Amino acid sequence: MYDIFKDIVLDSGGKTQGLVAFFLSFIVFSFIMVRAWRARRDDEKHVASLPLNNDTETSHTTQP
Repeated sequence: MYDIFKDIVLDSGGKTQGLVAFFLSFIVFSFIMVRAWRARRDDEKHVASLPLNNDTETSHTTQP
């Protein structure tokens, strides 16, 4: 019975699907890291000054 599942996984490209999922995750992670490294200091300060929830009033400047 287990041979049936083994044949289905091997014949349907189970190894290929795993590699594609890994590389897709790696590409997305790399893209996010590059954007974080290239962010301007002004953007970082703006994001850092944003309030965490809507109940508190925090003065922050809006960027054009």
